[in-house]
Amino acid sequence: MTSPKHKCKLNYLVESTWDPRYLRAKCKELGIESEYNAYQIRLFRSFVGVFCALHISVTFCHCVLIATLSEHKKYIYIDIGLYTGSCLILVLILSINFWEKLTETHSWIMFVSSTLACLALVSADLTQSIYHHHCHDWQCGSFYDTYIVYMIYFFLPILCIKGTILLGITVTIMYNVIFGTVMASQQKSIFGNTALEIVQYLTANVLGIYWRVLNDMVVRSSFIDRHQFIKEEFSLRNAQRQEKQLLDSILPPQFSVLLQKEIKERIILSTRYPSVPIQNFGAFRRSMVIQTHPDVSILYADVVNYTHLTTTLTVEKLVTTLHDLYARFDLAAQRYSVQRIKFLGDCYYCVAGLADTDPDHANNAVALGIAMIADMQEVREAQELNINMRIGVHSGSLYAGVIGESKLQYDIWGPDVTIANVLESTGVPGAVHISEATLRSLTVRYYAIESGPEKAKTDPILQKYRIKTYLIASTSNSLIEVDSSSQDIQTNTKTDTHLTNSSNTLFNEELHQEYRKMPVIRFDFKTLISVCRKQDERDSMSKKMDCCLTFYKSDLEKAYLRQADYLFKYHMLLAWFLGTVLIYMEILNDSTSCKVCWAVDFFIFLFLTALSFISWYKQICWMIFGKNKLRTYNRISCTIFRMHEKIQEKLTVRICTYLFVIISNWILIIFITMNCQYKEFILNYIEERIYHYEPNQKICFLPWNATDMISAMISMTFTFSHIPFLLKTSLGLGHVIIAFIFIFLQFDFVFHHSITTNPFFPSEFAHSFLLIITFVIMYLKARQTEFYKKVNFQWRVELEKKKKDTAITNRSIIILLNNILPNHVVDIYLSSLSHNELYYENYKMVSVMFAMLSNFEMNMRSLRILNEIITQFDLLYYREFYVVEKIKVVNCTYMAACGLDINFVGTTSKPVRAGSLNEEKQLQLVNNEDRDEVVYVMASFALDLMRTLANCNKAYNGIVREYDIMDGEITIGISSGEIMAGIVGVSKPHYDIWGDPVNMAARMEMTGLSGHIQVTEESANILQGFGIEANYRGLTFVKGRGLLPTYFLGIDENYNFIRNNEGRKPSHSHRSAYISLESTYA
Repeated sequence: MTSPKHKCKLNYLVESTWDPRYLRAKCKELGIESEYNAYQIRLFRSFVGVFCALHISVTFCHCVLIATLSEHKKYIYIDIGLYTGSCLILVLILSINFWEKLTETHSWIMFVSSTLACLALVSADLTQSIYHHHCHDWQCGSFYDTYIVYMIYFFLPILCIKGTILLGITVTIMYNVIFGTVMASQQKSIFGNTALEIVQYLTANVLGIYWRVLNDMVVRSSFIDRHQFIKEEFSLRNAQRQEKQLLDSILPPQFSVLLQKEIKERIILSTRYPSVPIQNFGAFRRSMVIQTHPDVSILYADVVNYTHLTTTLTVEKLVTTLHDLYARFDLAAQRYSVQRIKFLGDCYYCVAGLADTDPDHANNAVALGIAMIADMQEVREAQELNINMRIGVHSGSLYAGVIGESKLQYDIWGPDVTIANVLESTGVPGAVHISEATLRSLTVRYYAIESGPEKAKTDPILQKYRIKTYLIASTSNSLIEVDSSSQDIQTNTKTDTHLTNSSNTLFNEELHQEYRKMPVIRFDFKTLISVCRKQDERDSMSKKMDCCLTFYKSDLEKAYLRQADYLFKYHMLLAWFLGTVLIYMEILNDSTSCKVCWAVDFFIFLFLTALSFISWYKQICWMIFGKNKLRTYNRISCTIFRMHEKIQEKLTVRICTYLFVIISNWILIIFITMNCQYKEFILNYIEERIYHYEPNQKICFLPWNATDMISAMISMTFTFSHIPFLLKTSLGLGHVIIAFIFIFLQFDFVFHHSITTNPFFPSEFAHSFLLIITFVIMYLKARQTEFYKKVNFQWRVELEKKKKDTAITNRSIIILLNNILPNHVVDIYLSSLSHNELYYENYKMVSVMFAMLSNFEMNMRSLRILNEIITQFDLLYYREFYVVEKIKVVNCTYMAACGLDINFVGTTSKPVRAGSLNEEKQLQLVNNEDRDEVVYVMASFALDLMRTLANCNKAYNGIVREYDIMDGEITIGISSGEIMAGIVGVSKPHYDIWGDPVNMAARMEMTGLSGHIQVTEESANILQGFGIEANYRGLTFVKGRGLLPTYFLGIDENYNFIRNNEGRKPSHSHRSAYISLESTYA
């Protein structure tokens, strides 16, 4: 019984892709069969061009040879006339195939023209032989019989292989009938043995069918690879476009290149070193990316009555309204060359003159502000909402860039940023509130300028910087411009939607164009060696290979040759067939009963049969048991599988097998010629001429059969693939040279006195010329096939590169999305939101935190410290059960939320996939009290922020003593309750949260005290249940809500919560804080 370790399974999937039936089915599956047929027409059209040039050359050389070498010229005039006339007729008939529109519309014309051209040449060849036979009693053999068979299979534009085989068999029958009956009145056969003639024609047809099938397989494989190549290239471009859009939503172009390079370098390094996480490579988080911009205009816009919206509208209505509004703002900003920084619920701020220096930045900012007011009015009327727009614009300088480690977002800092923000808050709804600095850069005649509101005159910040303000109301001219802008925005939106919906159409059109560019072989009249040159194409393949079709890059050539040869079984089948034919010929010509020859014949036949069996055994098993994937095979089968794979995959083994086949064929030819009794043949020939004896065909081999077999060997020399083309060409040329030695030296008398093709034309030259023609034809076809395989290989190399680039780009997109959106939204965005679909969520219990860092001067030195602090905040790990999600950083305010988990969601706009849910978290939904634990987690995170800031202050004050660095302070506000969340924006997606808890958390931070965590009464009650001390502060005025009770959480000097009687304990471990400054600066 076979041990299980000696068993194996059949792996035939890759090899099955080279099956002709699979290739045809795959082309139909991909919908490229029509494209393939169109390419076949182009390809055969080029073949016709090659053949016409070749046939003209063959006819010319043949006529020159018979005119020069024939002793009696009067007999060959008819021959030259027939050859020349048939050549002219053939070229004229085939030239109709160069009429592209006609042949593409009526493909049957190609078959009809091929048949007529073939019959014209056959008629001329047979007429010449019959004419000399009846008029001059001269026995002439056919010169073009094998040539015509090769012509049918290699060059004639017959798309259907069945039609090719039918025409080839018809021509074969015609020659056998004519030479076997009509012209055999004096001899049993003009060539000798009739059986050998049939075998000869059969061999020519088998070779032709083989080349035709092989060509079809290679071209179809190239088509499938080209389809995959274009698909990957299309996907890569889409991925790169999406990546650029996402990068632009984080950073302007001057920063996005650096971030993109950094991310891709980390991905590549993580691929090389899989055990090391991506984030451990490089030190991007230590690299502050901030620039100074001295002359810009800053616009702040705020939605008036926004709080009322978030508390009265449904989540779907709110997200739809904000999405519509901010999409309009983004398109208007793009029109006026203003760069959106970000939006914060109801606040939208942007900068003109940021990406590129723009002297007209003030006009652009104000024009955008007026356009935003007009858009707001349209939305207000369409949605029937009581909302308006308050806008502030200030011109000056600022710092812009990215800080932190995660959820990277572009932001701006500086006193002028604060001034612009104050201008918005002190402005008037429906008007643009500008500073005097903006007014100085403004084209005043376009606007109606009014004095600023009284509220601005008493504002302490504006008084501090001595800012004089003005109000701008829209004039008729500006409104006309805005209206046209709105129309353009709508047009652009429709265009973008159309482009998104027609991506498949674009892909199909691009695929069609690429197939039109696929190379075909064309004839080059300048050189006979480089007969086939490549059509110019996008990949410029002709510049990558030399005249011998060898890649200039040696490593690429080695990789090509080292490929597994999945066509090996077809080559071996042809080699076995040709070896069997040669053995059959030797047996028929054997007059000496050479036992050694028989033993060698048996060994060669056995070896060729064994190789063929090994090469076909896997396919036989696949055909019988392929559907049973669990089937295991015994030790013998596994050994055969491994032998076959070794031959396929190892170049040296393939070359050795190839050389053995070539040598074995020559051994059989030598055995055939060895049986020739040369001297007896000469004597017998003389006596035959004197005494008119019946010729004894067993004395020596039949010359024309030997020539045809050598021609077949030349053909087979070029069949094996993934063998160096120079080696195949050299061996083919070697066949011709050895045959010349036989013809002109070793057996010159035999060949000279064999049947000739034209009256008084030396037979040895007819034999030689036929071998030369065979070599040239096979060289052309092999060169064509080699070229296709090289092109196919080059595409596969580039395909693998594009696949890697696409994979890296897609990973980069996911990383970028995780820096913009919560983790659970990334998959949803990639699957549906990229198709312009809205997404929103509703949560019953989420805890929201606003933490403002203060005591920082807005200069480059302070921003470096701020960057380090925010980075340390980002490194805090709260993802074990309840996830703390960073929402955004605005100036010096850090916003986060806990409870934004798909497992705890109430309702969503998209169905939640079952596989994305966590069973343990789902069980928590049974008890509503467990949802309150998000408040405890959020408070713990806030306490960690305070602890982290204290460590940062300690570290900086310890290592930078020469600088006067003031200790940073933090003010934190927390509120909890039901919120709405969603993604606003398409090209620049932004995840945001809305609801009363968000507003209240912001108010808790604004009205709080540094060094404290202020919470609402609801949150305080929950935290007290966890044993955390919550000290009643008193009634605090909250904008929009009036006086509300608020609480400070009890915190000791070591930044731990002060505990009271603990009523309940947290059900899960919440954090594993990572504060790296202690180790970094120790």
